[in-house]
Amino acid sequence: MKICAIVIWYNPNENMWKNIERYLPFVNKCIIVDNSKRSNINLIKSEIKKIIYITNKDNFGIAKALNQGCELAQKMKFDWVLTMDQDCYFEKKEIVGYFKEAKRIHKKDNKSVSFSPNWNSSPIKKNEKVDSVITSGNLLKLDAWKKIGKFNEKLFIYLVDTFFGYSLKREGFMQYQIKNIKMKWNVFDDYKTKKILRKKIILRINENPNVKYYIARNYLELKKVFPEYQKDLFFIYRLVLKIILFEKNKVENLKMIWRGYRDFKKGKFGKLNQ
Repeated sequence: MKICAIVIWYNPNENMWKNIERYLPFVNKCIIVDNSKRSNINLIKSEIKKIIYITNKDNFGIAKALNQGCELAQKMKFDWVLTMDQDCYFEKKEIVGYFKEAKRIHKKDNKSVSFSPNWNSSPIKKNEKVDSVITSGNLLKLDAWKKIGKFNEKLFIYLVDTFFGYSLKREGFMQYQIKNIKMKWNVFDDYKTKKILRKKIILRINENPNVKYYIARNYLELKKVFPEYQKDLFFIYRLVLKIILFEKNKVENLKMIWRGYRDFKKGKFGKLNQ
């Protein structure tokens, strides 16, 4: 199983390169797609021959950056990619076990094309079939990525992975969350959890109001395109309640949800124009 890692950078620091160094020995190549406004190639300190660095000099969004990496990996004749966020990494034991188990499952079932570590807070007893997986840590077969039309670039960011997972499921592909395989993940260091309308939600501290725009707009698109999978009737209500009950900048956050709803109705997608 030849694997090319694809890492998306956005205003990275030295720690982001150190994260890559932890799993770089276990992949055949690593493509870094940098959505920052300036080049950060100076952060790359070692294993230069194993790295391909692409600088976009602008934020093209997660979906576009992932497609750039996948297209290049496919040109280099890779069958599998490991997509990673900049603030995530695997320990040696985890990544070796992860690749071994994914290979075993795919050998038994060639419809299994997308894998992820266990992102739950507690262990799971067996490998689980899921409707979608998170982008970071996703081991993905490129043939399936191409068949379903790649990552949806009009979403820009947020729910790109869910949309992609539902597309895979609709085409009859299988996705698995691998038991007891953990990824180190710092993206939610600033969070706490609450229950709203019987469902646990994550509260991010000091989250940019623009996030609410993308979540609201893209969720409505997700529900429109995949009504058979997305049956959560209270998602937007929980989002609004979360802001009213727990978050700062209530007015600005609520305005951005309304703007996301309005742009969805207009069919306006892509990057938010300030």
